[in-house]
Amino acid sequence: MRTIKYIAVSLLLMPLLVSAQTPLTLPTPGLTPDSAFYFLDRVGEALQEFFTFNSEAKARLQLEFVAERIAEIKSLLETKGVAAKGLGVAEERLKGGLSKAADILQGEKNKGKDVSSLAKDLGESVDSGTAALRETFKAEKRTLDVKKKDLKARISDAKKVGDTALVESLIAELNALKAEKDLLDEREGKQDDELGAESEKIDRQMEKKDDADNAMREAEFAKQEFLDEAAYLGIVVPEEILTKFDRLLAQAKELFTKENYEGAKELAKAADKSLEKAGDAIDGLSEAKEREDELREEKESQENEAV
Repeated sequence: MRTIKYIAVSLLLMPLLVSAQTPLTLPTPGLTPDSAFYFLDRVGEALQEFFTFNSEAKARLQLEFVAERIAEIKSLLETKGVAAKGLGVAEERLKGGLSKAADILQGEKNKGKDVSSLAKDLGESVDSGTAALRETFKAEKRTLDVKKKDLKARISDAKKVGDTALVESLIAELNALKAEKDLLDEREGKQDDELGAESEKIDRQMEKKDDADNAMREAEFAKQEFLDEAAYLGIVVPEEILTKFDRLLAQAKELFTKENYEGAKELAKAADKSLEKAGDAIDGLSEAKEREDELREEKESQENEAV
């Protein structure tokens, strides 16, 4: 069976990596879930988690475990096929590791910390892990395709010599192989969906800083548009009309510097929304100005007629 020698799995474990993009070989799977001693693997990882205190290190540790799960899945598929005992355990633990990393990220974000850089690293690692898992499934599919081709050739040979019993036996093997391929496709689709969902959770955290920055920029742009429109109409905007906007945007910028991006985004949106009331005030001033202009023109017209 063809072995995948190099897979781009970024474990993001600092002592091991030069950068998040460094291609690494998958770790040796060691004990796999079909082993009676697999509980030792669980105990070892639980101890690692227990003695890892920094939240960022905890998140990166989960990515190391994710690589272990991918190695286990690869080993089970290669040695025992898609129906291997324990394959579901490895898949569930793979999903669990990614979910833990995403939850840690969410927790750090809730504390007001800037998680954009960590989210970027974890997102890249998840993408690499997903690619590695896909390659593992592809390798197994190629193996099944070779077996199918061999079986079809043997069936053809058996038919030529009229060995009906052998033909029936080989056809049964072929059907079992097709069922195995269908199950493999099903498992691959499930893994793609689940890993994709975890990746999206991480990606959303990475976007928080950019979203807040964009919201503040949009608010400032909206204010400038507001002032430009007032200037076009020949209206001098009283300072008090924009007091609420300026206060909210200043608070948003303060939260942004404190890395509370969610709060900054909400305040920037509130500032933008406050311009609606300011706009109503400007509309009132515009109407008043129009009435003044009409009265002035009427007065000037009457004065001209009197002359």
